[in-house]
Amino acid sequence: MNEDVYANFIKGLELKSITLKKLNADLRYPEFTEMGIDSELNSHCEVMDDGRLHADVSLLLKFKNIRNRRIHAKIEITLSLEYTFVVKPDEESLEIFRESSLLINAWPYFRFWVQTITQNFGWPPLTLPLFKTIPEIDQE
Repeated sequence: MNEDVYANFIKGLELKSITLKKLNADLRYPEFTEMGIDSELNSHCEVMDDGRLHADVSLLLKFKNIRNRRIHAKIEITLSLEYTFVVKPDEESLEIFRESSLLINAWPYFRFWVQTITQNFGWPPLTLPLFKTIPEIDQE
Protein backbone atom coordinates (compact mmCIF):
# COMPACT_ATOMS: atom_id res chain seq x y z
CA MET A 1 0.00 0.00 0.00
CA ASN A 2 1.11 3.50 -0.72
CA GLU A 3 1.53 5.54 2.47
CA ASP A 4 -0.27 8.50 0.84
CA VAL A 5 -3.48 6.47 0.38
CA TYR A 6 -3.72 5.75 4.12
CA ALA A 7 -2.61 9.29 5.03
CA ASN A 8 -5.40 10.78 2.86
CA PHE A 9 -7.98 8.55 4.52
CA ILE A 10 -6.79 9.44 8.04
CA LYS A 11 -6.55 13.16 7.21
CA GLY A 12 -10.30 13.34 6.52
CA LEU A 13 -11.36 11.03 9.36
CA GLU A 14 -13.17 12.46 12.41
CA LEU A 15 -14.35 10.70 15.55
CA LYS A 16 -17.95 11.67 16.28
CA SER A 17 -18.91 9.46 19.22
CA ILE A 18 -17.88 6.64 21.51
CA THR A 19 -20.65 4.66 23.16
CA LEU A 20 -20.49 1.93 25.78
CA LYS A 21 -22.30 -0.94 24.08
CA LYS A 22 -21.68 -3.77 26.55
CA LEU A 23 -20.26 -4.06 30.03
CA ASN A 24 -20.09 -7.31 31.95
CA ALA A 25 -18.10 -7.73 35.15
CA ASP A 26 -18.09 -11.06 36.97
CA LEU A 27 -16.29 -11.26 40.34
CA ARG A 28 -16.13 -14.92 41.29
CA TYR A 29 -13.59 -14.83 44.15
CA PRO A 30 -13.16 -11.45 45.85
CA GLU A 31 -9.82 -12.14 47.51
CA PHE A 32 -6.98 -10.46 45.64
CA THR A 33 -3.96 -12.70 45.08
CA GLU A 34 -1.13 -12.72 42.59
CA MET A 35 -3.01 -12.54 39.32
CA GLY A 36 -2.20 -13.30 35.76
CA ILE A 37 -4.36 -11.67 33.12
CA ASP A 38 -5.46 -13.31 29.88
CA SER A 39 -6.73 -10.76 27.38
CA GLU A 40 -8.54 -10.81 24.08
CA LEU A 41 -9.08 -7.73 21.90
CA ASN A 42 -11.35 -7.80 18.85
CA SER A 43 -12.58 -5.17 16.44
CA HIS A 44 -14.95 -4.91 13.51
CA CYS A 45 -15.48 -2.00 11.10
CA GLU A 46 -18.27 -1.24 8.67
CA VAL A 47 -18.13 1.51 6.05
CA MET A 48 -21.53 3.11 5.55
CA ASP A 49 -22.72 4.63 2.27
CA ASP A 50 -23.39 8.02 3.90
CA GLY A 51 -19.74 8.78 4.73
CA ARG A 52 -19.74 7.17 8.16
CA LEU A 53 -17.55 4.45 9.56
CA HIS A 54 -18.97 2.33 12.38
CA ALA A 55 -16.64 0.24 14.53
CA ASP A 56 -17.10 -2.07 17.50
CA VAL A 57 -14.13 -2.89 19.71
CA SER A 58 -14.30 -5.54 22.44
CA LEU A 59 -11.94 -6.31 25.31
CA LEU A 60 -12.17 -9.46 27.41
CA LEU A 61 -9.98 -9.82 30.50
CA LYS A 62 -9.73 -12.95 32.65
CA PHE A 63 -7.98 -12.55 36.00
CA LYS A 64 -6.42 -15.84 37.05
CA ASN A 65 -4.71 -16.88 40.26
CA ILE A 66 -1.09 -17.52 39.31
CA ARG A 67 -0.78 -20.58 41.53
CA ASN A 68 -3.93 -22.55 40.78
CA ARG A 69 -5.04 -20.82 37.49
CA ARG A 70 -8.57 -20.40 38.94
CA ILE A 71 -10.40 -17.49 37.31
CA HIS A 72 -11.16 -14.88 39.98
CA ALA A 73 -12.91 -12.39 37.71
CA LYS A 74 -13.83 -11.53 34.14
CA ILE A 75 -14.42 -8.15 32.58
CA GLU A 76 -15.95 -7.79 29.12
CA ILE A 77 -16.36 -4.37 27.51
CA THR A 78 -17.58 -3.45 24.02
CA LEU A 79 -17.40 0.09 22.70
CA SER A 80 -19.03 1.46 19.54
CA LEU A 81 -17.19 4.22 17.73
CA GLU A 82 -18.68 6.38 14.99
CA TYR A 83 -16.51 8.27 12.53
CA THR A 84 -17.06 10.39 9.46
CA PHE A 85 -14.65 10.32 6.54
CA VAL A 86 -13.94 12.34 3.43
CA VAL A 87 -11.96 9.72 1.50
CA LYS A 88 -13.59 6.29 1.48
CA PRO A 89 -11.09 3.71 2.74
CA ASP A 90 -10.05 0.77 0.60
CA GLU A 91 -9.77 -2.67 2.24
CA GLU A 92 -6.06 -2.26 3.04
CA SER A 93 -6.55 1.15 4.65
CA LEU A 94 -9.46 -0.16 6.66
CA GLU A 95 -7.42 -3.12 7.91
CA ILE A 96 -4.52 -0.87 8.96
CA PHE A 97 -6.96 1.47 10.70
CA ARG A 98 -8.69 -1.43 12.47
CA GLU A 99 -5.38 -2.73 13.82
CA SER A 100 -3.91 0.62 14.86
CA SER A 101 -5.74 3.96 15.08
CA LEU A 102 -9.09 2.42 16.04
CA LEU A 103 -7.57 0.58 18.99
CA ILE A 104 -5.56 3.62 20.06
CA ASN A 105 -8.77 5.71 20.04
CA ALA A 106 -10.68 3.17 22.15
CA TRP A 107 -7.90 2.27 24.61
CA PRO A 108 -8.30 5.21 27.08
CA TYR A 109 -11.98 4.29 27.49
CA PHE A 110 -11.08 0.65 28.19
CA ARG A 111 -8.47 1.88 30.67
CA PHE A 112 -11.12 3.96 32.50
CA TRP A 113 -13.61 1.08 32.76
CA VAL A 114 -11.04 -1.51 33.84
CA GLN A 115 -9.62 0.78 36.52
CA THR A 116 -13.12 1.64 37.81
CA ILE A 117 -14.32 -1.98 37.85
CA THR A 118 -11.24 -3.47 39.51
CA GLN A 119 -11.40 -0.77 42.19
CA ASN A 120 -15.07 -1.59 42.75
CA PHE A 121 -14.10 -5.26 43.09
CA GLY A 122 -12.25 -4.10 46.21
CA TRP A 123 -8.94 -4.73 44.46
CA PRO A 124 -6.15 -2.26 43.78
CA PRO A 125 -7.23 -0.32 40.67
CA LEU A 126 -5.61 -1.75 37.54
CA THR A 127 -4.22 0.75 35.08
CA LEU A 128 -3.90 -0.83 31.66
CA PRO A 129 -0.54 -0.22 29.97
CA LEU A 130 -0.20 2.00 26.93
CA PHE A 131 -1.49 0.52 23.72
CA LYS A 132 1.40 0.65 21.28
CA THR A 133 1.25 -0.18 17.62
CA ILE A 134 3.09 0.77 14.47
CA PRO A 135 1.02 0.11 11.36
CA GLU A 136 2.84 -1.66 8.58
CA ILE A 137 2.58 0.37 5.39
CA ASP A 138 4.54 -0.80 2.38
CA GLN A 139 6.42 1.85 0.44
CA GLU A 140 5.62 1.73 -3.26
